[in-house]
Amino acid sequence: MFALSAVCSFIFGAIAGSFIDASAERWGQDKSIMGRSHCVSCGYILKWKDLFPIFSFLALGGRCANCGVNIPKRHLVIEIITGFIFFVIFLSLPLSKYVLVAGAHTDLILLANVVFLWIATSAILIIILSDARFYIIPDIVSISSAMAILAFSFLLDYVIPNISFLSFLATEGTNNVFSRIVPSFGQSLMGATIGALFFFSISFISRGKWMGWGDGKMALFLGALFGWPFVVPVVFASFVLGSIVGIVLMLKKEATMKSLLPFGVFLGISAVFFLIFQNTSGGQIFKFFASSFFAL
Repeated sequence: MFALSAVCSFIFGAIAGSFIDASAERWGQDKSIMGRSHCVSCGYILKWKDLFPIFSFLALGGRCANCGVNIPKRHLVIEIITGFIFFVIFLSLPLSKYVLVAGAHTDLILLANVVFLWIATSAILIIILSDARFYIIPDIVSISSAMAILAFSFLLDYVIPNISFLSFLATEGTNNVFSRIVPSFGQSLMGATIGALFFFSISFISRGKWMGWGDGKMALFLGALFGWPFVVPVVFASFVLGSIVGIVLMLKKEATMKSLLPFGVFLGISAVFFLIFQNTSGGQIFKFFASSFFAL
């Protein structure tokens, strides 16, 4: 059952990847995500058989079923990568090996954990793709995600423990991975506040030249997601990654000190990395990295 669940995780990820790709493209251009998917060349409305992630692209040979124009390969790549990320997230959860074995409560905790992580990851991936292509971090994703996580954290701390049939979700202990995935409301609020203020101050001082205002809104989201102080190594890793990419581009003479880089991409990649490793090996890898950072 564990193997089947892992395969299903990849399939769900591929399906989500299709939605993530479309959402990033539309929100990145300030368009609505409502409406049927269609060919951008001839306007052909995609039928149900054209919408199967990965398989439809391969069956059509990477071409529109109506006009035959080439479909960008990024759609296939995004679906595969998202499927793999969902698969790895499922495997990273300690409870995944006990699916449909340890009882209903354990299965519900696992389901709640994995759905929360998949939704959070989907929001991050939308931001990565939108910022990479259009240099836009959609407010509807960053701000809405931050508010949703803060609300969920509040409910988990102060409301759910008082609801008898849900209280097991908020109980501290080895069977509850929520104690690591979702910070306390205080940690989440502090992480969101400090993270956003840090980036907004850079944007304010530089008048948006060093850092876009959207990065501060993304920091609000990630601060709520990781909480204080664990958002700090996430942000630090994104600066390291951004510096490495910037240096490489300058050495290749593809960028200068004045070139714009979509920093949301580096924040997002760092966030996905830590989101996975905060659960791997009972969270010990994430805790070791975080503790090593604060020991510097």
